[in-house]
Amino acid sequence: MRAALASFEQHLARLAQLGFALVWPALYGASVGYAAWAVRHRSLLATLAKNKLAHEQRMQMAAWAGAGLSAVLILYLAILFVDRAAVGSFRLRAALAQGNRKLAGLLALPVGAALLNPGVESSDPISTVLLAAVAAVAVAFSAFHLGPDPVTDEPWEPAKASRLGRLAERLGPVATGLALVGLWAAYGYALSRLAVTNHHALNTRTIDLGYYDNVFYNSVHGRPLGCSFVKGGNHASAHFDPILVLLSPLYLLYPRAEFLLVLQSVWLGMGVVPAYLIGRTVLERRSAGFVMALAYALYPALHGANLYEFHSLTLTAPLVLWLFYFLETRRWFGYGVAVLALCLCREDLPLMLCLVGLHAVLTRRPGFARAGVITIAFAVGYYALARGVFMPSKDLLNSGTDKAYSYAYYFEELLPNKRGLGDVALTLLTNPMFVLRHAFTDLLKVQYLLVLFVPLGALPLLARNGRLIMAYGLLVCLLASRKPVFQVGFQYAAMIFPFAFAVTPRAILDVAEAAGRRSDGMAPARVTRALLAFILAASLLVSWKFGALVENAVFRGGFGKIARYQLTETQHAQYGQLRSLVDKIEPGASVLVTNRVGAHVSNRRDAYLMHQRKGTNYVLVEDSDLGKQRGWHDDRVKKGQLEVVEHAGPFTLYRAVTPPPAPPAPSASGSAAPATSPSLSAKPVEEPPAVEDEPPPAG
Repeated sequence: MRAALASFEQHLARLAQLGFALVWPALYGASVGYAAWAVRHRSLLATLAKNKLAHEQRMQMAAWAGAGLSAVLILYLAILFVDRAAVGSFRLRAALAQGNRKLAGLLALPVGAALLNPGVESSDPISTVLLAAVAAVAVAFSAFHLGPDPVTDEPWEPAKASRLGRLAERLGPVATGLALVGLWAAYGYALSRLAVTNHHALNTRTIDLGYYDNVFYNSVHGRPLGCSFVKGGNHASAHFDPILVLLSPLYLLYPRAEFLLVLQSVWLGMGVVPAYLIGRTVLERRSAGFVMALAYALYPALHGANLYEFHSLTLTAPLVLWLFYFLETRRWFGYGVAVLALCLCREDLPLMLCLVGLHAVLTRRPGFARAGVITIAFAVGYYALARGVFMPSKDLLNSGTDKAYSYAYYFEELLPNKRGLGDVALTLLTNPMFVLRHAFTDLLKVQYLLVLFVPLGALPLLARNGRLIMAYGLLVCLLASRKPVFQVGFQYAAMIFPFAFAVTPRAILDVAEAAGRRSDGMAPARVTRALLAFILAASLLVSWKFGALVENAVFRGGFGKIARYQLTETQHAQYGQLRSLVDKIEPGASVLVTNRVGAHVSNRRDAYLMHQRKGTNYVLVEDSDLGKQRGWHDDRVKKGQLEVVEHAGPFTLYRAVTPPPAPPAPSASGSAAPATSPSLSAKPVEEPPAVEDEPPPAG
């Protein structure tokens, strides 16, 4: 009796195991059917999300699920026959188990189908990112179980490679190089076209594209970092970024703002190369490097920084990756050049480099401690030099003087007494619970962190010292009160994501090695493959819903949605009207502009925004953009100080009736030479004092 009962229990257990195993083919079949139905019925997805489908439509979905199950059963049969060919007999249970593991990626299909719902990324962005993560987990699970042996992970290979195999081995580096160049070129072309189209759609502003265009023009004409739009006529009143002076000779190739947009896109595209090199070096496989390069090119925060006009901070992204590649491979000369280049990008970059130096010291790898100490010493010295000599404010937030643009308002909730950086430190010390609520309870900040880290599987947070080197950027973005600082459509994410990409391969290696030390003996190569599959799948999905390459409901390049690859008829007409007026302004003439048109005429020595109230040769305005300056401008027109040259759509070009003298042209030695243009040398108009509503640079 006991033997019969034991036998019955064994059979019952086997039936239960078999029944549980059969659940997965049913789920996979339903996933395939649901995804196929969703692709064919996109217009019904919003109704489905509210569970309002009619009965007939639900029955159609059930039929699609049945068809999906049939397709999945064919896949299981294929696995069964492949297994028979390998072992010489049919093993139904083994084939079923293999299929359940290898086909788990099919569970990503219904998630992808749910993301087809138009506007889901806008109505529920956090859930959208989490759904992308769920789909990526399913793909990673399948990737983990690919291959012939779940224990050794040693694939079968013939004793002698075929001729085709040997040819592929020799062509591998060449093919990889061509693929990288192609990825770089594709990124540079796509983002350049988007950026220039957006500029021609009049979605850029004097603040900040016009500022930087004017800096390039002045720098290449002998006035390093000169900018007539800002306090003191020099960009150091906002940021000290001499890398712009080094790049300014390139501006002569095409001295207009469009050049800056193309330069920035091509420069950022260069980052696919060090991203690949770090992945290949650390993980010792080309496929890993290419996954990292592709994830970089797809990254939404990179697209946002790229398409928010032009900023010196944005240029740091590929330089950080080069820095870590040179550090990883102990190429000390290249590392030193990268350190110097990063310091030249912006005055606060040395603070981030101090954390990189500390990271190098803590790794305890041969030669790293010395490099880290030298990095910290150089960064501290450079920061002191930049602040003490070249910038009017010595405070990190540019506070304490009216000659600089203060960024204290970025952190106004941590500045109850408006005392600059010291007030922030005091709040951190005396009210930590407020700081924690401020940093982590804002849903926009939660969404920001998810979009930053889900494409990388949150692995940077697991890397040795990973949180350390990202600490500066995370503190700036999480402690900020100003929303653009923690949104992916702005340049501030460049303080975080390049460091995250740099440490991700090392984090993958650490996780894989830790898994290999477990008692169940998980093969490190399989863990690595699974994590890379997660990164690839998550990057594709998050880029689809939050990046720039595919149109979606939420991507912003700065404060507004970008124009896509082609101008509309209205945009094309307005751009033509604006260019017709700009072309009437002599290259050496001074001009006063409103914000929206300034970046189209900023390639000259003397260009000013309306709030500066300068007497200039020309005034170019968009009527709806006059704002607080309308009364002053209209008064000048009534007094006869300005005469209309031409109206074109919403734009008007005025000429000063008694224009100011032309600015002195630089001589060969860089000193001023007397003006020679008689049309620009009449008696100047008396200038009223500037008003106090000057908008600061975006930082």
